[in-house]
This record gives sequence, C-alpha cells and structure tokens, in this order.
Amino acid sequence: MKTNKQPLAILFAGKPARAKLIDGTKLDVFVRELPDRYLTLLLECCENRALLIELCTYTAGDPQPEDPVVAFPQVAPPKGYKPVSAGWADNLSDDSVVSLATLVEKLNFSRAARKGEALIAAKKRIEPLYRATVNQVIPLIQGIVSETMDAASNLTPNTPSSPAKGGRRR
Repeated sequence: MKTNKQPLAILFAGKPARAKLIDGTKLDVFVRELPDRYLTLLLECCENRALLIELCTYTAGDPQPEDPVVAFPQVAPPKGYKPVSAGWADNLSDDSVVSLATLVEKLNFSRAARKGEALIAAKKRIEPLYRATVNQVIPLIQGIVSETMDAASNLTPNTPSSPAKGGRRR
C-alpha cells in the first residue's frame, strides 16, 4: 500500500486560471475548491462576486509579513500560494470577474448548497430542544420580573431611591 508522506493540511483542490487586471496586466492565479469547513463562508458571500473571488483565489508565492491585509485571514492558503488582499477583485477586468466567479461557483457552489441544506435540516432537528429550553427559562424570568415589580411597588415617595417627586429633601 502506498502512503502519502505529505501532511493532509497542505492538500487542496482547485484549478489554475488567468486573471486580467483593469490595466491590462495578466496574472496566473489558482482558484481553490474550499474545504468543507469554509463552505458556510462561501454561502455568506454568494451574492457578491468580488467577495467570492477573494475568498477562493490565490496567487503564487508564500505569504510575507509586508503583504497587504488579506480578504479572508481565517482561511489558510494552500502551500505555495498566498491569498489575495481585501479589495483585490476591484482591480479585475469585467471579463475576469465573470470568469473567476463562474469558476468559483463551479468548484464550490453545489457542495456549499448541500452544506446549507444540511444546516437547515440540523436546525430543524434541534429546534424542539431550543423550544423546550425557552419554555423552562420563561417562568424563571417571569418570577424575577414579578419580584422586582413587587419590590418597586413597595417604594414610598420619601424613599431616597424612589423616582417619585419629592423623594429627596434638600
């Protein structure tokens, strides 16, 4: 049996692509198929093509301390690549925005949609537990509020802490 001595954390999937900036510069980039743990981020970005691109696109090289702030620092880059900076996609030509966003969606969206459906199903399964918890807590809160209201109604106008007029003499 063949064993892979490469750490699993650096294995990744995706496709190389070519991006064109608005000044005509062309760059080789890598569009990543995100690991499962980041698919909810993809769902959060799915209505904004620039964010989708910045979430999944990398340039060749290793991250350096002097690099600009990255768009999604919580997503570790694949070995040998560095994430694009926040706002990087604003420098892309319109055609590159369309082609890179299309590739991001092709590599990730069906998996992200399945994850979203699974999250909805999970929430439906645990909803009765939440409801039971709330039903246990409501009487406790009502008791505290009732005791507080009773204590407040026992304050007299001459009590220094009473908000009623004439409560303090000067």
